Amino acid sequence: MAAITLIVNGAKMTTEAAPGETLLSVLRNRLGLTGTKYGCGEGQCGACTVLFNGRPIRSCRAPAASAEEVKIVTIEGLASKGVLSPIQKAFLEEEAFQCGYCTSGMILAAHALLASNAKPTDAEIIQHMNGNICRCGTYPRVVAAIHRAAQGATDDLKAVLDEMNKSAAAFKSVQANFVFDQYTAVIRETDTQSGEMFLRRMQGGIDAALRIDKPDPKQVVFLHKDCKLRFYQPRINQVTERDACGDRSDIDTYMSLGFGASGDDLLKSFDVKMAGWETINGVKTAKLELVAKDPKVKNVFSKFVLWIDPARDISLKQQFFEPSGDYRLATYTNVKLNSKLPDDAFQLRTNSGTKVVSQ
Repeated sequence: MAAITLIVNGAKMTTEAAPGETLLSVLRNRLGLTGTKYGCGEGQCGACTVLFNGRPIRSCRAPAASAEEVKIVTIEGLASKGVLSPIQKAFLEEEAFQCGYCTSGMILAAHALLASNAKPTDAEIIQHMNGNICRCGTYPRVVAAIHRAAQGATDDLKAVLDEMNKSAAAFKSVQANFVFDQYTAVIRETDTQSGEMFLRRMQGGIDAALRIDKPDPKQVVFLHKDCKLRFYQPRINQVTERDACGDRSDIDTYMSLGFGASGDDLLKSFDVKMAGWETINGVKTAKLELVAKDPKVKNVFSKFVLWIDPARDISLKQQFFEPSGDYRLATYTNVKLNSKLPDDAFQLRTNSGTKVVSQ
């Protein structure tokens, strides 16, 4: 037996696995996640389907060791705090099952399809679901369920963007505590920073500031009036400043991403998809997946995920993915909307000996 650490349904779990033991066996017999079913044992029927970094795989054929530090989602992980995901609801509403043995694999495969194709055709659904076998013959109802989930996501997205449009008109400023988790895929390590952020909408642009407290104190300030991006490192008592006038519109877009940007603003710069609803700290949020329309941006960030409270037009969580597999996960708490910001929120805490370097 060897110790193995898996990331299952968002939680790190350490257990044991025998040499050559399958992921299915570990999920069912060691972690108690029995929603994933053993069917043929040959990877042909799809009953054992789980998501492997978002991609559906047959867990009966995957060695458990290959899944270490990989993000795995089982059927138990689709619902959020007891609220079924859109595809789970659609399967119930269309009664897209009979004995139910294949259903968990069907749902996860369908979830993966809708994550990559928000409005699939019948042919695309059939092609994608072809490897998931239902011995009870509920295939027409499975197709109907996937269409229902896709339509529901479209309707929800329109409602969310409309509400964001209304809320954005009243947005003035935001203050919040943050935790940034920066994951580096090649070494499978996460660096964490925490602190406080400030953002305000001014005539002609956005001002933003970060005060990083841990692990190393730093400040980052952008003021729209002079288009300067400034980084202050107290440890070496140095300010590094960069002229960002050439990137002004991009900076405004990404600083306001999830904070005061209207639904129409999002649609101008991104392809936007509704990925469901999740409750974060007691707040119902819309999970939006964004892909930049600008190829230059896509070369830097392959996808953005925002957990938006549409009623306030603010993010409670954000995730920025890079093509390399690296990502940054930002979580915001103690959010204060349109309150008076501290007088020194956008001031660097420098002294007479501070060195200034321009780039």
